[in-house]
Amino acid sequence: MQEAELIKNYYRKIVSEEFPYSGILKNPGIKIKAVDSRGCHGNNINLLFLYIKIKDNRIESISYECEYCDVTMYVTGELVCRLINKLAILKIQNLNETDFKNELGGKSRKIFRQVSTALRIFNEELLQKKKNNV
Repeated sequence: MQEAELIKNYYRKIVSEEFPYSGILKNPGIKIKAVDSRGCHGNNINLLFLYIKIKDNRIESISYECEYCDVTMYVTGELVCRLINKLAILKIQNLNETDFKNELGGKSRKIFRQVSTALRIFNEELLQKKKNNV
């Protein structure tokens, strides 16, 4: 299956499920801008934010918010949430391309890159929070 078709199919799936992880959590422990310094199209307009509650070193709940994002960022937001919701913090860094591929239903370099970036930023944020709390 072509990458564009794969992304489109996953997007249809999350639309039919009414974007289950989309929205803002009340009182999140962590709010992360889950893209590098620029948005998903290389500008400052398209942004993905993750809202995360952690309890007992496990993701208790997670959601995302897209601002002016294209289809791929909604897919990325849903994938990140599905992959790490209820997961132990230590297991998050062990996620790999096979995990993304299995959830997405095929291989997409673009989605893999975006999900990897979001998870890297999440791990960096956790590390920073630990340093600040010591």
